[in-house]
Amino acid sequence: MIEILEIKKIKYKLKKIDILAIVGPTATGKTRLAIELAKKLDGEIINADSMQVYKELNIGTAKPSKSELGNVAYHLIDIINKDQDFNLSEYVNLAKEKILDIKSRNKLAILTGGTGLYVDSVVNNINLDIIPQDLDLRKKLSKEYDEFGEEYIRQKLYKLDKNSALKIQKNNKKRLIRALEINYLTSKTLDQVFLETKKNQDFYKSIWIGLNYKDRKLLYNKIDNRVDDMINSGLINEARLLFNNNLKTTSIQAIGYKEFYEYFQKKESLEYVIQKIKHNTRKYAKRQISWFGKNNKINWINIDECENFEELISFCLKLLEKINLS
Repeated sequence: MIEILEIKKIKYKLKKIDILAIVGPTATGKTRLAIELAKKLDGEIINADSMQVYKELNIGTAKPSKSELGNVAYHLIDIINKDQDFNLSEYVNLAKEKILDIKSRNKLAILTGGTGLYVDSVVNNINLDIIPQDLDLRKKLSKEYDEFGEEYIRQKLYKLDKNSALKIQKNNKKRLIRALEINYLTSKTLDQVFLETKKNQDFYKSIWIGLNYKDRKLLYNKIDNRVDDMINSGLINEARLLFNNNLKTTSIQAIGYKEFYEYFQKKESLEYVIQKIKHNTRKYAKRQISWFGKNNKINWINIDECENFEELISFCLKLLEKINLS
């Protein structure tokens, strides 16, 4: 393990950066690594998981417990009621505030989570406030979605913004409607508008660490085991609370919750639902790998090439020691 003197040198070196981003697919131990590095490097963590912002969604979102956190500050979790909507613009503004606050106290801001859009939007200093909104138009499109179905709206978007229509996940009503709304208001694709929101990509100086498995089967086994652990920890009851409240907000779209609804309605067996959660989580991990794989700034570490967690920590510290920040 790196000696205390080297850790002091690393801490001094990291004062030159604004953000240490720890990313990668689900179930790779990003949170655990972030907590340990925060302890060693005098850091505070900013959550970048779009579902951990919601209160009461604990087991299914793999939130760290108080005992896991210890004295480490972990920001932007449990900030929104499960019956409230929350969007990217709100998250980015809150994250920016936290980064400034953490830096003002001479601490290291560690941004971690698997929601690639959240991480990229913060690190690239995206200004989402410039994107126009029309709530009346949004309500009209929402009514059309409910009346004519998702495919009707998706085909409308396809004619105007083919890439977004193909990329947006099934049953993501909110994002489909927003993409169509933006196109109607700007006559531009979502990708074009997103590029225009980048104020200054060099605004934050950052270091990226990515966690993954060289053997994809090990990642999938890890995912399956974690789902089993969540079931044993009470995920079914947590999902039932969302179902019983008949929520219409983003929180109900989280993997690990939405799959249970057919079970609660006695349409599917519990075993089917558990397998579906595992399947959907593996698909989500693939999308995360694809998203982060486009970022050539990420220093990737294969967990299965480390003998244990202590070796992973040591490898990360040595990596930080060697990175040239000039």
